[in-house]
Amino acid sequence: MEEIIALADKGYHTGKQLQACAQQHITTLVAYPDRNNRAKQIDPAYQTEKFSYDANKDCYTCPQGATLTTNGIEYEKKHTGRTTYLVKKYSTLQCNSCPVKHLCTSVKQGGRAIERSTYQDAIDCQQQTGRAKCSTI
Repeated sequence: MEEIIALADKGYHTGKQLQACAQQHITTLVAYPDRNNRAKQIDPAYQTEKFSYDANKDCYTCPQGATLTTNGIEYEKKHTGRTTYLVKKYSTLQCNSCPVKHLCTSVKQGGRAIERSTYQDAIDCQQQTGRAKCSTI
């Protein structure tokens, strides 16, 4: 089988495209852009990538040990007007009593919420390895 490697500009790709390439055994080389404007307001120790995801339980664990769960509903989200995709939202009531909430979120009512795209596995693989070609996709 011939190996195909695709190089793309970081502003012109989506999780859907990364997943499609991975499923077709196309290695992608794409710098993933920082799209989170809120990230500048959050302490580096509490950025989304510091939360661990458990695929078997479909939940996140925050750096303080709280579990963020989802109601399982997938919500439609638009991405820069070019594409639409589905996300699940994860949160916990434990944020309300967390002593470091101010480091993790600027939200006054409620707490931290994480959105997980249906293509998150491909996106995570691309970010971690620099390629969207992982065995988990």
